[in-house]
Amino acid sequence: MKRIALAVAGIFIASAIFAQEIRRERGESYTYLDKGKELHIRVQIWGEVHSPGIYSVPNGTDLIALISLAGGPSDEANLSDVKIARSTESAKVLKVNVTKYLKTGNREDVPILQPGDTVVVSGNLFHFLSKIVRFLSQVAIVASTYNLFFGE
Repeated sequence: MKRIALAVAGIFIASAIFAQEIRRERGESYTYLDKGKELHIRVQIWGEVHSPGIYSVPNGTDLIALISLAGGPSDEANLSDVKIARSTESAKVLKVNVTKYLKTGNREDVPILQPGDTVVVSGNLFHFLSKIVRFLSQVAIVASTYNLFFGE
């Protein structure tokens, strides 16, 4: 099951990098100056937060601030494996253990976001298992309905 979860996370990261490349080709900007002449950057946050989406944040914003802006992590969030797809010349993925930061308070464990970053907060094992159980229960309902109408 862990392999399936890793595969799903890999698909999210790959799609994030692909989306960043499309924006770069279109000439879309990840940075701008607000009315007060403060530099803002655009970043995305996906997954197990209360309000995923695209956020415009001041330059120098860290990962914890973005998760907070997104309403904080959901109960199903796996904070020990947060990924940041970074849109640089050599696209790379950073893995961040937010749980470690919450235990130690060491700011060096929390990266500063860069323009175009996509943050993926994956679900924990309970979240993954609950999705499987939900799917199997729906399959059972369909099978029962089929058997009711067409079974002998």
